[in-house]
Amino acid sequence: GIGGTLCIPLGAQFDAVRGALAASGARFDTRGDVLRLSFHLCNDLEDAERLAAAWRGADGPRGSAT
Repeated sequence: GIGGTLCIPLGAQFDAVRGALAASGARFDTRGDVLRLSFHLCNDLEDAERLAAAWRGADGPRGSAT
């Protein structure tokens, strides 16, 4: 089927990324320091772009938490 779950261990970046995604209104789940994202038919490009923008805001330059 279409969809699936992406599990990303965040380690030291966990709080920053979780906070940024929550502030953006993204829906996600966590298990310990692992972020769980699931995209399905109901999601569109705008959902993915909003999530990516929030993540970039949490990561700072060059993809490392600041």
